[in-house]
Parts: sequence; C-alpha cells; structure tokens
Amino acid sequence: MKLTKKQLIERWTPEMKEALVQRWRTGVIGESPFGLTDEGRHDFRGCPAHTATEFCNLELSNYDFSYFEFQRITFRNCKLVNWYCEKLKCALTLWDTSVTDCNFINADLTSSSFGPSVIRCEFIKCRLYDMYSDESVFEDCLIENCKVQHMPATISYIRTKFVGTLHRFYFNRKIECCDFTEAQFYDCGFQDCTDNGSFFSNCHHAIREPSTKAAFFNEELQKSKDIMTYDQYSMAEIIISNWLSRPYYFYVLDEGGYDFFKTHEELFGFVNFIVDTDKKYQALNGNV
Repeated sequence: MKLTKKQLIERWTPEMKEALVQRWRTGVIGESPFGLTDEGRHDFRGCPAHTATEFCNLELSNYDFSYFEFQRITFRNCKLVNWYCEKLKCALTLWDTSVTDCNFINADLTSSSFGPSVIRCEFIKCRLYDMYSDESVFEDCLIENCKVQHMPATISYIRTKFVGTLHRFYFNRKIECCDFTEAQFYDCGFQDCTDNGSFFSNCHHAIREPSTKAAFFNEELQKSKDIMTYDQYSMAEIIISNWLSRPYYFYVLDEGGYDFFKTHEELFGFVNFIVDTDKKYQALNGNV
C-alpha cells in the first residue's frame, strides 16, 4: 500500500528523529528504521529533521528522500547514486561529490551547490533558486519545467534536454548536443561558450555577437519608435542595454518566452523587429 505524505511524516516518532539527527551529526548515515522501499531504496521518506549535517568520503547508493525536510546536508568527496527525491526540501552542498542516476521531482533545492559531475539525472518541476556551481558538468540530464533563478553560468551541459521556460538562464561554458526544442527562452544569453550540435526549434532566433551591434540596434530602434508599441520599444531597450553591459556570444529570443506583451501580435512584432534588424546588420557587414 502506498503511503500518503501525512503517513510518511507521522510514522517518524520523536525518538526516531532524535536518534537519526544524533547519528548523522557523527557523520554516519546508518540504516533507516523502515528498511527498504518497494523499489529497493533505503527508506528515509518523510523525515522532517530541521537541522544541518555533513558526510565525508562515502558512496551512498539507493536512497529515497521523498517528502524529506532538512536545513542543509553537506557531502564532501562522496558519490550519490540512484536517489529518488520527490518533494525533497533541502539545500544540498556537494563539494567534490558526483551525482548519478538520481531523480528530483517537485524538489526545493534552493541554495544548493553542484559538484563536478551530474550524470543521467532528472530535475522535474524543481525549484532551483540561488544555486552555486564550481565548474559542474551536467551530462545526459533532463531539466523540465523547473523554476530557475540565478542558475550558475559556469555549468557545462552535454546531451542535456531542456523543457519549459528558461528564465534568465545564462550559459558560459561548454554546450554539446543539447536539446532545446521544447524550451522557451526568457532573457537568456550565451557568453564565451562553445556550442557543438545542439538543437533549437524554429521559433528560437539566435542573435550572434550582440555587443558589436548594440549601437546599430539603438539607431534602428530610434527610427522605429513611432511604429512600435510602448511595450515593444521598452523591451527592445532592455535587451539592447543588456547587450551593451554583457557581451554574449549569442542571445536567444523566443516567440513563446515573453509574457510581457498583452497580445501575440505585439510579441510577434517585437521579435520580427529584432530578427529583421539583425539580418540588416549582417547584410551590411557582409555576413549573409
């Protein structure tokens, strides 16, 4: 019988929680008092232990931390393999720690930090706010419909699929054979990164070398001021200002990624202005 969230939490007696916290403070993860789940993972589901702890030099395979709440867990030089974490709420600090074949579903990972490698992991409908990374590599992963703010630009992505809205998602490292065909971009940029064989959809417009053309775009914008809506003009000003301050290698516009506009016609007109101006710039500079 599948237990509800309420049942998973209430099965932990105060004595069980205190024993777990005391054991973890010594750096020993130990066994769960509930044994294994039906899927063969160590069953720590539902434990609401609001504290912080640290583990070092461990290989931790087959754990289920669904409906688990912890203030912060730090892993140093560890290997996390085959974890299932549905509605986990915890800041994970992964120093020199690899994560392989793990699933994070509806998890709140705010203020977490990634280790050197994240391999074959799924992040679905997760909250990824104020994340930190020290040159991490995401390989063969899925990032689907996550709420993202301040995702580190220092992450490399290899054969990773992105689904849903990417909001202020900046890429500054290697991107190889990634799938963006089901992603919507909202104020996203690619700076000093290498892209090898990634896939975009037909509604994604890559504006390359924007820092070299910002002045040209500003001139075109002034000419178009009278024929653009206020929203179109304001958004174009913001994007061009971003190009001046942050020289992205290319900047992605998405017809579905801006909810700033009131109608699809306004949005489509804005995207067309940016794309047409980019083509004009390329033609004048012999790049077409």
